[in-house]
Amino acid sequence: MDEMIVALDKALRSQKITYVVIGGIAASLHGRPRMTMDSDIVVVLEEIKVPEFIRTMKQQGFSVTVSSEPKMIARLQRGGPVKLPIVSPEDLIVYKIARFDAIDQLDIQMILARHSSKLDSRYMKSAATVLSEETDKKEIVENLLTVFRWMKKKTLS
Repeated sequence: MDEMIVALDKALRSQKITYVVIGGIAASLHGRPRMTMDSDIVVVLEEIKVPEFIRTMKQQGFSVTVSSEPKMIARLQRGGPVKLPIVSPEDLIVYKIARFDAIDQLDIQMILARHSSKLDSRYMKSAATVLSEETDKKEIVENLLTVFRWMKKKTLS
């Protein structure tokens, strides 16, 4: 996995592409280590450059899945030995409440265990509201309210 992350970082930097690591790798850094079989990233690209990006990444041996999710502008944090740009804990939570399956919920709870008292709730509410409106998924805000209840329990214990 380490070799793949280094190769991914090198490929993206060589194309001067802004990106941020999300998903299982970010969850492992912000919560607790867990197994993941892939690297989830968000890239910032002009729409016209997407086909060239996909072609270049495939030529370098990467599998690329294009998501229709809206752009997620993240407050970047640096982490790991390769100095990868890692999504902030708040943005990772917002990303995970969009799907909110069992793995996402466990990841969120592990992030809360490490960062609960330091999280910017106001920012998460704003980001979740924007994501909910952009995707027309009302459950995103409802899922965030569940996370806020978990946070309240953490501060009371």
